[in-house]
Amino acid sequence: MEKPEILKSNSGPCLQLVWFKRDLRLEDHAALHRAAAQGPVLGLVVYEPSLWGHVDSSGRHAAFYRDCLAEFRLDCQKAGLPLLLALGEMPDLLQRLREILGPFCLHSHEETGNWESYARDRRVRAWCKATQTQWFEQPQNNVVRCLRSRDEWQKIWAERMQMACLPVPHFMSLEASYTSALRTLPDCFRHGALVACESLANKDDCPGRQKGGRSMGLRYLEEFLAGRGLHYRSQMSSPLTAETSCSRISPYLTWGVLSIREVVQAAWAAASDWRHDAQNPDRPFMLLSLRSFESRLHWRCHFIQKLESEPEMEFRCLHSSTRGLRNEEGFDNEQRRLFEAWAEGLTGLPLVDACMRYLKHYGWINFRMRAMLISFASQHLWLHWRETGRHLARYFVDYEPGIHWPQVQMQSGTTGINTIRIYNPVKQALDHDPHQVFVKRWLPEFGTSAYPDPVVDTVQAARLARERLWALRRTSQASEEAQAVFQKHGSRKRARQGSKNESKRSSPESPAKQMGFDF
Repeated sequence: MEKPEILKSNSGPCLQLVWFKRDLRLEDHAALHRAAAQGPVLGLVVYEPSLWGHVDSSGRHAAFYRDCLAEFRLDCQKAGLPLLLALGEMPDLLQRLREILGPFCLHSHEETGNWESYARDRRVRAWCKATQTQWFEQPQNNVVRCLRSRDEWQKIWAERMQMACLPVPHFMSLEASYTSALRTLPDCFRHGALVACESLANKDDCPGRQKGGRSMGLRYLEEFLAGRGLHYRSQMSSPLTAETSCSRISPYLTWGVLSIREVVQAAWAAASDWRHDAQNPDRPFMLLSLRSFESRLHWRCHFIQKLESEPEMEFRCLHSSTRGLRNEEGFDNEQRRLFEAWAEGLTGLPLVDACMRYLKHYGWINFRMRAMLISFASQHLWLHWRETGRHLARYFVDYEPGIHWPQVQMQSGTTGINTIRIYNPVKQALDHDPHQVFVKRWLPEFGTSAYPDPVVDTVQAARLARERLWALRRTSQASEEAQAVFQKHGSRKRARQGSKNESKRSSPESPAKQMGFDF
């Protein structure tokens, strides 16, 4: 980590402005830690209308973020960190702060977000260049910016995971000149972010969502590691059991109140404790669950790296041969009818509909049902993944762009490197809800004349989708491009990698095993 040139005010070190994004915590926060070592720190949280008005945002996101922000604000007060809660576009707010406070150094994490956040960061970088403001960004989620080769990634991940978590730093007191200037800031800097979050949350605060905040995230994690995760491996696939057997920490990682490193190290510590508890009959089962849990934490970072390396993955098919395969220009009337039936849980396929209604209520559903929902929309209904992916993004409280879009493309068969697997919703129902307990709970009209007939013949639709997708892969050009995609994005984990010939058809990232990033 290079040592920055420290700017000076008239009487001491320059102000260090820490821009909190999806990282509302004081613990294990590299940007905050670095800033505190350089001078007095001022925290900044910004509600940016351009980001929160993007097509993948929703009120349930804002409601969870509001919970996190309220707790974070109290944590900052206890730690002696002054915090601004601003409303506006980032370059404009930075300019206003510079005019009032004078020069400062800007600190933040490196964000791997949606395309809008990517464009916003470029605007901020241009402002920093124009004003000669130093901006120091620190890695987040173990993602490597400007990664030269995927061959290096696993080693970097392991090295970062083994580094000690950073403690809450000590904060210098702000000079009197700064505190005086802060009193002159307009209201949009004081409570704007909270007010705006509250306003958006009121439009869609799903009733069953998890409560946000670091304390809640730690509680879910501690309970899972202490024994709630005993049947994690065997119960994560069914919507009947996953709700309690999964860790449920995904939204807390998404919004950054927990760091991936502290979670991985907590899992390591828990595994060590369970290994030494030789008399506990649950020991072997819990150790297997913890091994599976750690694997999914690794894959979480692996997939976010994909979007970091190729931000266009949010809206463009990864493999060029699949571009134009589905309607790129938007839905026609029939496609719109199918989309609305899928989105409202009215397809006539009971498990699909029950899952969509459950998701709408809770803002969460387990990994296999997520895979089924997008697979059904892309393969059976032949809808473009971009629009269905946005709908699910708005529903998922734990929406993480770097996981979501690569996974959506994987389930839609557009990566070119993953085995084409089409989830059969009838078989999934027999496997995971054989007595229709889940279906009857969420579809009270099921079995009556009020429940619609299926909107599609699933067998015929799956056959047609499979034929279309495999036909694209049989050309030499498609195979060569798949190799290029694999070199850029594929896993290098030897235990999961097949032979060279096998990798031409698919990477080790089987959708059956690697959709588990909702934990």
